[in-house]
Amino acid sequence: MGQRLNSVVADAGSFVHGRWVWNLPWRRSLFQWEDVLVADLLSRLQPVSCTCGDVDGWQWILDKEGRFSVSSAYGCLSNENAHNQGSYQKIWNSFIPFKVSALMWKIILGRLPTKVALRHRNVIPLNASVLCGFCRRRPETVDHLFLNCEFAQWVWHGCYKWALIAKYKVNDIFHISDPDKKPATMTYMEGYLQSKC
Repeated sequence: MGQRLNSVVADAGSFVHGRWVWNLPWRRSLFQWEDVLVADLLSRLQPVSCTCGDVDGWQWILDKEGRFSVSSAYGCLSNENAHNQGSYQKIWNSFIPFKVSALMWKIILGRLPTKVALRHRNVIPLNASVLCGFCRRRPETVDHLFLNCEFAQWVWHGCYKWALIAKYKVNDIFHISDPDKKPATMTYMEGYLQSKC
């Protein structure tokens, strides 16, 4: 969103009468919903004090030496979402192909670019259809695409047959991280799929 990838703090504002004033440069005009996010960002930056003459540099606050690591970022995200921690560990299981893990991660974070999500971000024009590309009956949301669409149900049924397990409700798959809600067939499926992979 910023104009330059390697910008420094000095590019994002200036001193006016001895006081730092933020002036964030954007590479395009912001959408209305992004204005709210910028206002929130500016309120969070308000207590930050800048000093004139210091050299800018990157520092990762989750590391004593200020260096970024994926593990520290992952740990931070896991702690923020402690209730989903079991799900995150299962997603990044070494038995699951990376592209599948990445897709599941996008689904959990609500970052999958469905037609409805793209419309919300003003990527799809208002006159374009947001109906599911498979059934063309309902709006293309994550829930519809992976759970409710007839095509999705057909794919899930094929997975059941391949894994040699009895059919159960697709919604049960979202209770993987909660052992109290997990059906016995789900426990069996996890073990069976791990032995196949």
